[in-house]
Amino acid sequence: MLLRSRIALIVAIAFAVLTLGLAGAGVLRERVADARYAAALAQSQDALWRKILEVRLARMEASAQRLSLQPALQDALERADRPALDSLLEPELQKLQAEGVATTVEVLDIDGLLIYAAGGPRRDTSVLDAGTIAQTLRQAGAARVVQQDQNRRFEALVALSFGRPDRVGAIVLASPLQPALDELRATLDAAVFVVNRRGRLVQGSDTALWDALHPEPRVRAEPVSIETTGTRTYTIVTQPMTDLLGRAIAFLVTMKDTTVEASQRSAITHLALGGIALFLVVVLVGLQLYLANAFQPLEGALAVLRALSQGDTSVTLDDTGGGDEIGRMAQAVTALREDVIASQRAERQREKQRRRQSAYLALRQELDIAGRMQQSILPTRFPRGPEFRMHALMRPQRDIGGDFYDVLALKNGQLGLVVADVSGKGIPAALFMAISRTVLRATALSGLSPAETLATANDILSVDNPAEMFVTLFYAIYDPPTGRLLYCNGGHNPPLIRRADGRVDELRGAGGIALGMMDGLPYDEAENHLAPGDTLLIYSDGVTEALNPAQEEFEMARLSGHLGANPETDPEALVRAIVAEVDRFAAGAIQADDITVLALHALPDEVG
Repeated sequence: MLLRSRIALIVAIAFAVLTLGLAGAGVLRERVADARYAAALAQSQDALWRKILEVRLARMEASAQRLSLQPALQDALERADRPALDSLLEPELQKLQAEGVATTVEVLDIDGLLIYAAGGPRRDTSVLDAGTIAQTLRQAGAARVVQQDQNRRFEALVALSFGRPDRVGAIVLASPLQPALDELRATLDAAVFVVNRRGRLVQGSDTALWDALHPEPRVRAEPVSIETTGTRTYTIVTQPMTDLLGRAIAFLVTMKDTTVEASQRSAITHLALGGIALFLVVVLVGLQLYLANAFQPLEGALAVLRALSQGDTSVTLDDTGGGDEIGRMAQAVTALREDVIASQRAERQREKQRRRQSAYLALRQELDIAGRMQQSILPTRFPRGPEFRMHALMRPQRDIGGDFYDVLALKNGQLGLVVADVSGKGIPAALFMAISRTVLRATALSGLSPAETLATANDILSVDNPAEMFVTLFYAIYDPPTGRLLYCNGGHNPPLIRRADGRVDELRGAGGIALGMMDGLPYDEAENHLAPGDTLLIYSDGVTEALNPAQEEFEMARLSGHLGANPETDPEALVRAIVAEVDRFAAGAIQADDITVLALHALPDEVG
């Protein structure tokens, strides 16, 4: 995107944000005004309804007062003279019905029992509930009630106690609520409905409109809402109808057709939005034309920048202009081109370095995998029996090494013990180590003696060995029940035996040169015995030839002395103690060779 386009876009966004802010503020103000209007509308309709209901209840109360002041009524009630009550109240009821004041008259005695009722369905009890009757008989004034009748229609009631000097009963006037609803409908020019607390319609002036709008879910949730059906818009106002305790027993709902007002408001909103959009278009077009003319002299510099962005440094800027803004930009572009050329040269150097690093990391990863594979082929679980315990460890000098150890399960419960050290280090030594281990295992498991095993393995390893690698190896066959140790040493370090009394002996002789140097060589074997409490230690030269910072070797004498002074009988603990002693001696010096240690302890008779 061109710079001038970005500037135009930024300005457009700024104008848009400003416009949206103003529009949002307008919408917010309109919502606040709508909320205030809704509150005022709800309050005004509530006041109107209360006024209409108050007028009707006041007329009913005045009529009840007039009737209660008639002495004949009190006398008839005290005598429980129903014929007298009927002759007295029947004309009064007709008059009240004609005036639209009440449709039902009831007379209750001081105990709240219904003595007389006229104008409604025949019943044995009063239309009032027991609580309202008790409250009416206790208080001096009238009780005004709105409730549902037997037909679930709402009615207004006035109950008034009377009698002098003592109260003798109460008179109750009842009138349907529909005339009051009709008056409210006529005053507001709106449909009027009464719904129960569940939002279901009880009575109303336009049930078809109610069914079309289905406002039940919103009647109790919102005091004022706007609903649309077809092309008509209605404003719905909901207010509660309460009982004597102020509890909502129903909801009064009005629906007024406000289609014209809604259309006018929509037209004003669309006109305002259209004006804003037109203003934005005019501003953006004018700004784009101005910027296109102002940025025209920079096209030459932009061509060079475009070429540089594509890696093309052959495009030059011949005319760098004067000292004005365009000239300074041209000079900056020329300097940028030179920087790009230098950056490309540096990037090529970095790419070479990255390739070398990638190759090194790949090699390291392969070496890590090879090291884990090499460790995985060495035994990690060692046999144990009532006569012995053993443990071994190999720590390579690099990621992979040439040392290995092995424990072979031979016939008759005998064990084959192997510790070997391949010449060289790294990958070649690791490969030759794997070959040597495979050859030795295959040969030893065939049942040959130690000398025969090393002679056969030597012949195999000496054939097709162009790298002229070799392996020093100690192999012994241990018989746990007898402690007999038959062994052969192929150029390896002599193992050590720590006797039960702490004396340390070397297993010398019985062997030959390293394997793989020349085929057809003979190997000798020897025999020794591990008594209960003796410990056999087989190791590689990585232990005795370990160097400290002063270039001094650990040597056989130090290993022998440490073994004799260490009373440890647990093979694993002994192996780790020897390796730790070598590390302490090295004092941080780099490990110069693979370290391999195998220990076997013959258990005393009472332990086994």
